[in-house]
Amino acid sequence: MTQKVLKFAERHLQKVEKRQVPCFTIKEDKGAGLLECAIEEEPKDLEKLLEIFEKHVLSSGTHDNHGGYLGFVVGGGLYPAALGDYLAAVTNRFAVKASFFSCSGAVRMENMLIDWVAGLFDFPSEAAGNLTSGGSTAIVLALMTARHSKQLRGRDFVRVVVYMTDLCHVCVSKALTTIGLTEAVIRKVPMDDNFRMDPKILRQMIKEDKKVQIALKLHGKN
Repeated sequence: MTQKVLKFAERHLQKVEKRQVPCFTIKEDKGAGLLECAIEEEPKDLEKLLEIFEKHVLSSGTHDNHGGYLGFVVGGGLYPAALGDYLAAVTNRFAVKASFFSCSGAVRMENMLIDWVAGLFDFPSEAAGNLTSGGSTAIVLALMTARHSKQLRGRDFVRVVVYMTDLCHVCVSKALTTIGLTEAVIRKVPMDDNFRMDPKILRQMIKEDKKVQIALKLHGKN
């Protein structure tokens, strides 16, 4: 099984290198043929499964591991990294900081990686961090951290102001719902010519909103 999968992966990587930009393929059935391969109790031939996988999964959509694909930030699809994922999946060690005793070496490995990334951005030595499965989870943790740092309670949520642009990723809105800030005030900040949030306007908006909050408190309103 290992040899068959490895050969399939190597053929795939060779095809990726030859693929031209744009790195997007549209198939008429959009992978619907996969539905004909039902999940059953009896095993199927591995080579047949790999063939189905290539035809109905890999043949359509974005080819994220192509060097020319710059649509958004994803994993690089690097072969050494894939082997690392393979080892992590096979060994299935429980690497959680809260359970250091379960696999101390894996926790140390994660801490080393976080420290290395922090160093790339010149963060102070006492900086801390966490590895997440992706951007959506990272946004949830970031917003929760901000909420806890201000010691916000449910009664405060209607006064919370969230500043974003019209091009803000949908994961931010989902994260606000996840952490209970659905009632927060959403303020859209204008962007510059490069579609970046304008910091000068943002500062002015924050200044104005603070004046409103002070005025409400003076009048005894929450």
